[in-house]
Amino acid sequence: MCKYKVNPGTRLYKYFASFYFAMLILNFMWMNHAVLCIFWIAYGLIHSALATSKIKLYSKDSLGISEMSYRLFYNILAIVTLLPLVYFGFYKNDLQIFEKNLYTDIFGFLVFLIGLVVMILIIKKYFAQMSGTSTETKDELHIEGLHKLVRHPLYLGTFLLLIGLLLYRPQLNVLISTIVIILYTIFATRWEEKKLLIKFGAKYTEYCASTPRIIPRFFAKRKNSTT
Repeated sequence: MCKYKVNPGTRLYKYFASFYFAMLILNFMWMNHAVLCIFWIAYGLIHSALATSKIKLYSKDSLGISEMSYRLFYNILAIVTLLPLVYFGFYKNDLQIFEKNLYTDIFGFLVFLIGLVVMILIIKKYFAQMSGTSTETKDELHIEGLHKLVRHPLYLGTFLLLIGLLLYRPQLNVLISTIVIILYTIFATRWEEKKLLIKFGAKYTEYCASTPRIIPRFFAKRKNSTT
């Protein structure tokens, strides 16, 4: 009885074709994630640029846009442009980076919830200042409440929310989005604090010396950490 023999050339072709299609898939995935990374960075740059004093003054003096109207435009634009990034960066299914279980789900949800609560408290305080219902104003240096713990509690809440979401939904797009947002935020806070230092002077210098930037002191090893 004759056995069918596979031509070595055919076998080599199959191996090559499989490798080629695998590389195409990996390249497609890499391109998608590279684009996602670029769009997150672009979002952050545009967000930061529109928050600069030069753009605000130009919109007021040259375009006749009031501060309240500009702030409304800024917030609406930020939300609208954020929605597609949230979908592709967090909601869309992607490659799973580790096996999740009940413990990662519970811990991730708790971390996410703590971050969400912190963010809500700070945003609520922010809108109270804008509406005039708060005794504090946006031109004051706020060092009470959560600002006693860290100088940027909103960013602390954001980081906790992102880390919790990553534990609950361990996908590559979530990991990339989390890393880019955290790194960009750390960079942006340094630029933001230069403006605050000019605005508040020695008072802000003292605040920086006594209060860490984002990581609470009970997590920091050094007493005068500015991280």
